[in-house]
Amino acid sequence: MTPHTVLQRALVASLVVVGLAACGPSIHQETPQHTEALIVCPGAEEVNWVRFEGTDQLRYQIKVEYPADGIVSCISKRLSENGWQPLKEDFWNPGLPSSYVRGWTQHADATVYPEATVDAWANQWRNQSGDVAWYFLQYRYPPHDRHTLFVNAGFIPASEAKTQPKVPQNQQ
Repeated sequence: MTPHTVLQRALVASLVVVGLAACGPSIHQETPQHTEALIVCPGAEEVNWVRFEGTDQLRYQIKVEYPADGIVSCISKRLSENGWQPLKEDFWNPGLPSSYVRGWTQHADATVYPEATVDAWANQWRNQSGDVAWYFLQYRYPPHDRHTLFVNAGFIPASEAKTQPKVPQNQQ
């Protein structure tokens, strides 16, 4: 398996979790309380909080030009202030550098017509308790543009994080 394939699988897995959380009330619920690990940056619109299969999740969009340095900084700074450490390798794909290390990636999404280009930034943080917070930021164009950033985030308690399947980079 190539590093690109592993990254695609990780991104698809993140999107599947977020997509499932948006499917209907039978599989998720609105959450009135929110963990401090899920950051809503100033200017966020269409903010949606849900609890899905034991994890808190957050979704919003924000008008900001690519590469959204201010948003990445907002999230990173707030997490750091609360004792979270960014992971240098992808949580689900050990050996694959996280966006904290490599920055933004770009790929084509041929599942839509016309084909879309996706700029993606994905990173995870861990606190001293072993909880994991993940963030997946993306621009999709067309139909959208590089002025609307979509933010998806989640909080995985340590007990759940320990059971998450991983695909080590050296098992290609």
